[in-house]
Amino acid sequence: MKNPTRPLTRANHATRCTAQPGLAIVVVVSLMALLMLLVLAFLLTSSTNRNIASTDTAIRQADSIADLAKETIVADLIGEMKDGSTTASKGQKADGTYAFDIEIPKAIVPSRAVNASVKSDDKLNLIVKQSASGVKFSSVGSSTAVQRASDISTSEKDLDGRKVAEARWSAPKFLPPGLNLDASQVPTWVYTTRSGGNPTHFEAKNNLSTKPSGEPNPDYVVGRYAVSVLDSSPLMWHMNPVVVRRLLRRWSALRP
Repeated sequence: MKNPTRPLTRANHATRCTAQPGLAIVVVVSLMALLMLLVLAFLLTSSTNRNIASTDTAIRQADSIADLAKETIVADLIGEMKDGSTTASKGQKADGTYAFDIEIPKAIVPSRAVNASVKSDDKLNLIVKQSASGVKFSSVGSSTAVQRASDISTSEKDLDGRKVAEARWSAPKFLPPGLNLDASQVPTWVYTTRSGGNPTHFEAKNNLSTKPSGEPNPDYVVGRYAVSVLDSSPLMWHMNPVVVRRLLRRWSALRP
């Protein structure tokens, strides 16, 4: 015998009415939590992508500043050679380069341009050029030699608390063992502006990306670099005694 249908009483009806709204609240809260997770995932992905793009931009900018430094140094070295010579009578070659006749003998090799502390130390003779405040890149052709370095040392901490350690300038191991440059002997920074200039003193305008009018500021500093050029030729003679002896034998054989 089947059980008789349970009559719908006022109490049963009230129980069903209160159970349905409770279930709806659970569903709505679950959907809101899922939506919040989706939003957080989207924000996290956007933040990650922004950080990646910012890092990539910083790396590209650093590479550009390094390339600019290299090209500037090479151009200054070529300018030094040109200042001590004249264009040869043959003029331009087929590959577009020029031959030069030396007028000033000391222009055959780069002139020494370092700060006073390095210049006075005989143990640092292998340091040929530095980015040093108040020092021109070349002593040949003083009318065209430029002064690019600022008066801010690489050993000074910047706003982020970072600096270039003094011992890092001795990392190539060209100097005598155990000898490191002190704070007065390290290079100073060369600042590069948006227009390609090199201010020797950092001013407030160099830290503004735009002018008050909203236009790009050409004096805004986009990067910096420091220079230390070392002469490796004496080390090559010391490291290759066999080659030196062979060269001396050949030179003696060619003498009349």
